[in-house]
Amino acid sequence: MNSRRRTLVLSAMVVVLWAMPAGAQEPEGAKDRPMIPRMPNFQIGEYDYSDFASATFPLPDDGEKTVEGKHWRITFFLKEGARKSSELEILRNYVNAFKAKNWKSEFLQDTR
Repeated sequence: MNSRRRTLVLSAMVVVLWAMPAGAQEPEGAKDRPMIPRMPNFQIGEYDYSDFASATFPLPDDGEKTVEGKHWRITFFLKEGARKSSELEILRNYVNAFKAKNWKSEFLQDTR
């Protein structure tokens, strides 16, 4: 992948908007992706990471694209009693993180 033109791939972005049980711990070894900040008031409920994997994604033109590389699958849960974030707020969090790093995403469209 060209270092000047980075394409960020979200292997699986799952945000679950219900509260974690009181006292629930994040899975052992779980950590945030190094490139994208976690939304406030969320904690990791499920975590899987691989140094190398492939994933196929649908494209807006009804095509699809298979990519290879690092793979994160993280399920976030809202902390008990915390304010829920809207889907748009979560989407903007990702879009803004990409823009701040001058990254391009073929899979995530800016809604503005």
